[in-house]
Amino acid sequence: SRRIKEKEREQMRSLYGDLKSVDSELTIAVDGLAVIVHPQLEMNNLDTETLARIFAGEIRNWQEIGGPNQKISLFARDDNSGTFDTFKSLVLARHNVKLSEYAKRYESSGELSEMVYNTPGAIGFIGLSYVNDNKPLALSESGVALSFKPNLFTVSTEDYVLRRRLYMYYPSNNTNVHARRFMQFVQQDQAQAVVEKTGLISLKVNDATIRFNRNYP
Repeated sequence: SRRIKEKEREQMRSLYGDLKSVDSELTIAVDGLAVIVHPQLEMNNLDTETLARIFAGEIRNWQEIGGPNQKISLFARDDNSGTFDTFKSLVLARHNVKLSEYAKRYESSGELSEMVYNTPGAIGFIGLSYVNDNKPLALSESGVALSFKPNLFTVSTEDYVLRRRLYMYYPSNNTNVHARRFMQFVQQDQAQAVVEKTGLISLKVNDATIRFNRNYP
């Protein structure tokens, strides 16, 4: 759920070749990182700077940003998560803050989503397919009035600010014919249909996306 880091690339170069080469690095899907809140919370949108301040613990009550007088409960993925790595890069590091020590951390996106649903005043971030019955917030860049909720259209057209690609890596020196065939398969329509069934956004260009682009240049 993130691109290979330069440190990892160099560590594995002698064993597997350059994993960032065209033949080794494959994009298999697109995903949106949804920021979710408790479904009854009277908040609908945030900008990324405010979002960063919330997860840094600088804003601790929704009343501080125009919401109800309710304590904010923070839920985040663990440090080994690609989801957290993406959030840290696109939100926290971008606004020069670190995650609050009071945030509760989870290995599972499903468990995090369930905890947000069961905790009034809660906020968390997960992959788009784990929103479930929570409320996804519309997000905007800092200083921009127009905000977008994460969905098929806004992520695929890159209007939604927290979007990411999902990757698979194939060692350039791998001679296993079955592995090669699998890597070719994951980018074909049959496999991309599986991507869509899981709630992710496939690489296929569909008529709905084309119509959306025409209506919203």
